[in-house]
Amino acid sequence: MKNRSILILLFSFFFFLAFPAQAAEKNYVTLVFPVRGRDFWWQGRDLSHLTRLIASVSATRLPSTWLVQYDALLDDQIVDQLHSLENQAEKGVFLEVTRRLAEDSFVPYAWEHGPWTSANLLFLSGYQPLDRLRMIDKAFSTFKDKFGNYPKSFGAWYVDVASIEYIKQKYGAIALLGLADQYATDGYQTWGQYFSQPYFVSRKSAIEPAADASDNTGVIKLQWAPRDPVRGYGTSGDYSNFSVQVNDYFRNKGLDKNYFDRLLKTLTLDASGPLSQTVIGIEAAELEPEYWTALTDQLNLVKKYVSRGLLVAETMSRFADIYTAAFPKTSPQITLSGSNAGTTFWWFNSPGFRLALGLENGILKIKDLRYYHYSSLRDNDQVFPDPNPNLTRVVPAVVDQAALGNEIILGRPSKINNPPGHFAWLGGSLDVTPAGPVINGGPPVPRPAGVSVPDRRCFGEYGGYRPPLGCLKQLAVFLARFIPDIRYSSLSGQKFLGLRIGPEYLWGLRFPQIRLGRFYFKFPLLENFISLRSRLTPDFSWEGKQEIEISSFRSNAKIVRKIGQYGHDSLLELANPPKIFENSYYLVFKP
Repeated sequence: MKNRSILILLFSFFFFLAFPAQAAEKNYVTLVFPVRGRDFWWQGRDLSHLTRLIASVSATRLPSTWLVQYDALLDDQIVDQLHSLENQAEKGVFLEVTRRLAEDSFVPYAWEHGPWTSANLLFLSGYQPLDRLRMIDKAFSTFKDKFGNYPKSFGAWYVDVASIEYIKQKYGAIALLGLADQYATDGYQTWGQYFSQPYFVSRKSAIEPAADASDNTGVIKLQWAPRDPVRGYGTSGDYSNFSVQVNDYFRNKGLDKNYFDRLLKTLTLDASGPLSQTVIGIEAAELEPEYWTALTDQLNLVKKYVSRGLLVAETMSRFADIYTAAFPKTSPQITLSGSNAGTTFWWFNSPGFRLALGLENGILKIKDLRYYHYSSLRDNDQVFPDPNPNLTRVVPAVVDQAALGNEIILGRPSKINNPPGHFAWLGGSLDVTPAGPVINGGPPVPRPAGVSVPDRRCFGEYGGYRPPLGCLKQLAVFLARFIPDIRYSSLSGQKFLGLRIGPEYLWGLRFPQIRLGRFYFKFPLLENFISLRSRLTPDFSWEGKQEIEISSFRSNAKIVRKIGQYGHDSLLELANPPKIFENSYYLVFKP
C-alpha cells in the first residue's frame, strides 16, 4: 500500500510537469491573526485595536485562526474579546518566549542582554531543551485554563523540531505557522524551504519537507507572509516586503489592492499541483488607521473568491487535517509567477529538492537549486541552545543567485512547456525530474559537497563530540549530570551554601548568622548563585549537522560562524564577501 501511494505521488508529479498549467484541484486560503500581549502592540495598548480587527474579520463570516501569545492569555480583556469570536474561528498558541512566560516556567530569561525580539530570547531554540518543554507546558496549560481545551494550532516565526515533536506527541497539535522565505528581514533568516507553500515538517530540519514517513513529524507548516515569486526573491527586506501582507506591499511599498489580487492568484488559482494554499493575516495592533482600508479590501477580495468557489477558506488545523488526509507525504507543487519587467519565475517544490527557473529578457536561467536531506543528521538546535541574537536557518544550495550569485545561464529557449517539464533551446535541453534537473540528458545536477557522516563510535543522529576521545567526552558530560547541584552566594552580609532542591529553594547552611534548613529565594535569584555542577560540566566542541555540512571546505576555504549583533543589517554585512557556500550556522568564503 505504501509503495502504491508513492507511485501515485510520482505519477502526479510527472503529470503536472508534462501538461499545460492548470489550477490546483483545491485552492485554500487561511486567515491567521497573531495576538501578542498589549506591551508588544505597535499602535499602543488601547483594546480597540483588537476589537476592530475582530469585527472586520467577523464581518466576512470566513473561518479564521487567532494565535495567542502567553502574555495575552493573562490579559482578561483580550481573552474576553477572543471568547466573542464566532464558532468558525479557531484559537491557538503563539509560542513566542516572553519574560513572563520564561519566569513563570522557572526558566532564566536574559532580558538585560538584548531586545525582546532577539532570536535567542524570542524563540524556543535559544533555550535548553528541557526549559523549552517547561515553557510549552506552561503556555498550553494556560491556554486550556482560558479556553477549555488544548489548541490544535500553534506558531512563532521559528519553532525548532524538538519542540514541534514534543507538542505533536503530548498535545496533538498538527498545524504550525512559521515564516516564509526571507534572507535577512528583522534579523531572522529562513531560506530554502518550500517557496510560499505548505509542507510536512521533517524531523531533521524545521525548514525542510519530510522525506518519507519515518522522517515526518506529522505537523504541517503554513507560511506567514508568502512572497512574490519574482520580486520577493532577494536578500534584503526590500524583497521580502513583496508579500501578501498589508504592512508589506501597501504600507512599505505603496502598492494597491490590484497587486494583492495578482499575487493571491499567483500563489493559489494559478499554481499547479494537487493543491495550493496561502496565509492571509496581520498581527493585532500592527496597522496604523490609514492602512485599514487595504485590510478591508483584502478580506473582501478573499470573501468574493470564496463565495464564487474559487478558494476554500479553512482554519489552520482544519487545513492540516485536509492536507494529511490527502497526501502520504509532502505534495509536489509548482508556482508560476506573473511577468514582472520582462521576468518570469517557475518554482518547483518537491520533497527531494527546490528549483527556481527564471526567464529574464528571453534568457533561461537556473536561479535557485537546493536539495533536501543530503545530511542524515538532525539540526544542532535540537540538542543545544542557539545563542545567536539573529536567527539563521538555511538549506544549503547548489545554486542561489540571491545569496551566492552563481546562477546558471542555459540560453534562449525554443520551447517551453507551461508549466515546464522540458525546456529546449538551440544546442541543449533541460528536464525536471523527481531526482533533480537534468541538463542535456546527463545525470541530475549534483548535490553539494559535505554530505558524508563520520562512521565512528559515539556519533549518533544528532552528531557527537569532536575527536580525539569523543566517547570519553560524551561520558564526562553524561556523568556531570549526577554532580549534586551545590550552590553558593553571599547576600546582605550572609553567606549561603547548600543543595538546590527546586527553582526557588536551597537546603543548606547560612552563616555567620548560623541557620541550617530550607531557604526560599524568589526566582530567578537562585539561578545566579555559583553552581558547582555548572563549574564542573565540561564544554567540549560539538560536531553536528551544520559542521558536517562544511567539512569538505576545511582545508581550502575560510569558514566563518554566523555571529553578529541583532538585526538584518548585521546579517547582510556578514554576508558581503563572495560566499561559495552557507548553511544555518556557517558561511564559507574563497581562501
